[in-house]
Amino acid sequence: MTQQYLADAMCWDSIARGDVSAFSRQAEAGAALYEFALCAGLLRGSGRLSG
Repeated sequence: MTQQYLADAMCWDSIARGDVSAFSRQAEAGAALYEFALCAGLLRGSGRLSG
């Protein structure tokens, strides 16, 4: 399971349990990990973030 799908599954699990604070933390961590992997060139078709 890739990081993106793992983060998605964790977030949906938190929503299903009604745990808003866990969802918020997991969504933030998932976004940070995705940004890191993208900038590091670890994702297929990735490059540096523009902007």
